[in-house]
Amino acid sequence: MPKSRTGDPDWDDASFLYFTGLFPCLDESLSLELYQRHDRYLSQYSYSENLPPGIVPTILSREFTNAIPESIQTSAQDYLLKNINHYDVEIFYHSPDLRQYRLDFSLKNKRSLNLVRGFLKSKEEWSYSEIHPWIEKNPEVFRTGPSYLEL
Repeated sequence: MPKSRTGDPDWDDASFLYFTGLFPCLDESLSLELYQRHDRYLSQYSYSENLPPGIVPTILSREFTNAIPESIQTSAQDYLLKNINHYDVEIFYHSPDLRQYRLDFSLKNKRSLNLVRGFLKSKEEWSYSEIHPWIEKNPEVFRTGPSYLEL
């Protein structure tokens, strides 16, 4: 990682973007907005609670990663949520809130892959604001299988 811009031993401003999968529907403008907030407010960890996975990355500071104990058995996100009061966190919200659809654009599973294929078949370049109207017109794309199976 690069050297700190500030040279301040109490604040290490070097950060990196953390992607949990492939992000073919990454919204560059929202990612830039998230990074600018992360940098402006000297956050140690920045993430979105209401954007589907695959729209913006998580941003971690070197200071945060150096503070994670080597013995943790969980992900950095799970560790953060259990210790959130110990860190400077930027939680990024952006309208519309699409959590009700349980969308995932990270290509981590077959459902996500089918969703992204459906999106990219109709248009290659997306912005987050275009997703909700498109889903309302094409609900079959994100309902590719049953929600549950009764045995």
